[in-house]
Amino acid sequence: MKRFLNKLFLFTILYYDVLIILIFVMFIIFICGCVVNPMIEPAKNFVNTVGKEYIEYVDKDESLDENAKRARRINVEAFKMLIEKAGK
Repeated sequence: MKRFLNKLFLFTILYYDVLIILIFVMFIIFICGCVVNPMIEPAKNFVNTVGKEYIEYVDKDESLDENAKRARRINVEAFKMLIEKAGK
């Protein structure tokens, strides 16, 4: 019985330690998430100006094949979609 109580006590301590660590990690993630919001508008401006110029450059670059050009267009579009999603 004493061995069982010792194991139960250790399990309880570990359970609360994990719970405290989890709460701390969630708090840090919440704090970090708040920092991202001020970056949405500058990122949107960047992708709407530099992104367009970059796509023009990619379209004119003769050293890139169609697959490379498509990959770069997809990256810019994915970034635009991420910004739109974050801005909502």
